Amino acid sequence: MQRSSSAFRLWFALGVVILIAGFAGAYLVKSKAGESASAQYRLVGGQAYQSEESKQDVDGLQRYGGTPALIVAAYKRKLHNLFQGENLAYVLAIAAVVLAGLCFRAALDAERGD
Repeated sequence: MQRSSSAFRLWFALGVVILIAGFAGAYLVKSKAGESASAQYRLVGGQAYQSEESKQDVDGLQRYGGTPALIVAAYKRKLHNLFQGENLAYVLAIAAVVLAGLCFRAALDAERGD
């Protein structure tokens, strides 16, 4: 009984630490994301334009890489946007909740003596 009690404490403490660290990290990322604009700009003829994929870029990509290159570029762009700024904060918070939930589940299993 003593062994399962120490395993319960270990998993429970680990879950709490992960939850606190995950939310603290998400808060820090979100506060930093608000301070700096993550938009990238391109200079064309002395004017600054927000960087988007131009038709010329897409045409060149399709010409040299075909449709698979377009699909890979689209997923790369989506993942790049997902792991930046405010979206990264949400991903960190969700990951912390999921990992902490797994630790709490392991703690309950250790308490039952499985």
